[in-house]
Amino acid sequence: MNKQVAESLQKTLGISQEQVVREEYEMILLKQLFESRLGKSFVFKGGTALRLTYGSPRFSEDLDFSVVSEFDKEKLDRLLRTVADQYEALKLVETIQKTYTYFALFRVKEDFLSQAFPIKFEASVRPVSWERGKHYELLVLSSKVTNLTVLAQVASLERIEEEKRGIEPPRIRDIFDMWFIGQKLGRISPMDFRGFEPRVVRRDLYKFLPEKDKRLIEQWLPKQ
Repeated sequence: MNKQVAESLQKTLGISQEQVVREEYEMILLKQLFESRLGKSFVFKGGTALRLTYGSPRFSEDLDFSVVSEFDKEKLDRLLRTVADQYEALKLVETIQKTYTYFALFRVKEDFLSQAFPIKFEASVRPVSWERGKHYELLVLSSKVTNLTVLAQVASLERIEEEKRGIEPPRIRDIFDMWFIGQKLGRISPMDFRGFEPRVVRRDLYKFLPEKDKRLIEQWLPKQ
């Protein structure tokens, strides 16, 4: 992506150039993963899955997965390194195998952006049941910032909601995501930001939302 394209998408989508570029590289990484033999071992979930699969307006910094079958860590390391080597602006900083998580950190630095930004790749390897057709299915990922499309194993809305409800303490972005899921499932209700100061909501959420959605949030902020 060049500066002119990023500027045009910034105006069209009402979001920063950083978020535009981030989403392009997220799509690149997802396409490489799910078009490889390793892809069958992963289910895409979380806020980025909500955006790229289900149409959430919230941009997201991380790629979150659950592992549904065994995979070779060294092969995944090589795959991610190969992807990074194809793009001058993309660098694989590290990969770490933790007890219950495979973690990779990428760094993106485009010449026309003022600073670099991270993309986190995190896959839970906890022994949790995932049933195909109930908890996840094959769906198409797409984005307005690129012509790429990806056929991926994606968690159901209900499963994403279940996982987000289990996060303690609740995070501002998860409150927004659960509201969005509720809308998709036909449950109409306002976002509940009680317990959070308006300035904290704006700080943590607004950089990930287009301008029109920021205005929507304002009406649901706690009154001071």
